Amino acid sequence: MGDERKKVLVIDDSAMILSSVSNMLGGKYKVYCATSGPKAMDIIEVTPPDLIFLDYAMPDFNGKDTYEFIKQHPGMENVPIIFLTAMSDPGHVKELIGLKPAGYLLKPPSPFKILEAAQKYLG
Repeated sequence: MGDERKKVLVIDDSAMILSSVSNMLGGKYKVYCATSGPKAMDIIEVTPPDLIFLDYAMPDFNGKDTYEFIKQHPGMENVPIIFLTAMSDPGHVKELIGLKPAGYLLKPPSPFKILEAAQKYLG
């Protein structure tokens, strides 16, 4: 019998955030971690997630690029993506919301907020 838990992909260049979010969700969901957009796409090819937490500010392939790339991937159009961001200035938030993500959380996210977001989209 396989693992029937919903799959969550966490994409962040910070090992600390990956570990933290993974620990928050690992008891209830199957969590995959990627340190960059391209690594995330490798995981999506093999194991499409049911929900994605995505760091907005990453070097090279940033959150916006990764978001747009994921949304163009066949079968990923309706997968909810929640941005994780450390920047709360109005310009940044407006740009982020303009992409129409499922939501966004400020870093470092609290366990309550992470679990609340996961439960909202995964039940």
